[in-house]
Amino acid sequence: MKQPFTFKENGFTLLEVLLSMAIFSIIALTTIKQITLIRNTKDTAFRDIDGYSNARAALSAIEIDLRQAFHVLYQDLGAGSRAILLQNGTVTHTLFDGRKAEIIFTSLSHRNYFAGRRESEQTEISFFLQQTRQSKYSTLLKREAELIDDNPYEGGSSYTLLENIISLEFQYLDPKTLKWEDAWNSDGGSFRDKFPGAVKIKLVVASEKAKPLNVETEFKLSFPNNDPFLVQF
Repeated sequence: MKQPFTFKENGFTLLEVLLSMAIFSIIALTTIKQITLIRNTKDTAFRDIDGYSNARAALSAIEIDLRQAFHVLYQDLGAGSRAILLQNGTVTHTLFDGRKAEIIFTSLSHRNYFAGRRESEQTEISFFLQQTRQSKYSTLLKREAELIDDNPYEGGSSYTLLENIISLEFQYLDPKTLKWEDAWNSDGGSFRDKFPGAVKIKLVVASEKAKPLNVETEFKLSFPNNDPFLVQF
């Protein structure tokens, strides 16, 4: 005798439902992790780009001022200035004093943005690092004094160029030996009344999550008091 035909209702068992939910959760969690990783990588890349751009801008500012550095030889001083110098040793003092992590020089890079203010393009400039209490890193500062006097190491005002500096290093190319020097002073010694043929600057900037940013530049100085030379980079 034939059995009557009946419809059998098939459904998911509890085990199948739990297994499906587990697979879905794994897929969702993996997707979220990938999205988070991509977003973090993107944020880190943008921070590094910003940090690199800021470091390059700071080096560019130093280069602009250094390219306009100038010095007045004793024989080029006016009769009045020479008389003052011989009498008491105080006179407008131009120089190029380059050190390992600091540089002081006189430049023609000053810009007067105020109408009616009597200022020339001559200025005293120094770049140096200063440690801050709020951070374990240093701050790159620029000091500028619009009036060149007998003490180019003091006076004027300072402002921040870049923060979170790990190290700053200057080197100076001797145009005669073509060797990089760690110090250069136009006030005396074999470098008296001379400027380096070129300057090299190395800057290491701290980054939040990535490795420190290393930025470097080197450029020639055109100084008429130097003997003619040709430097190949």
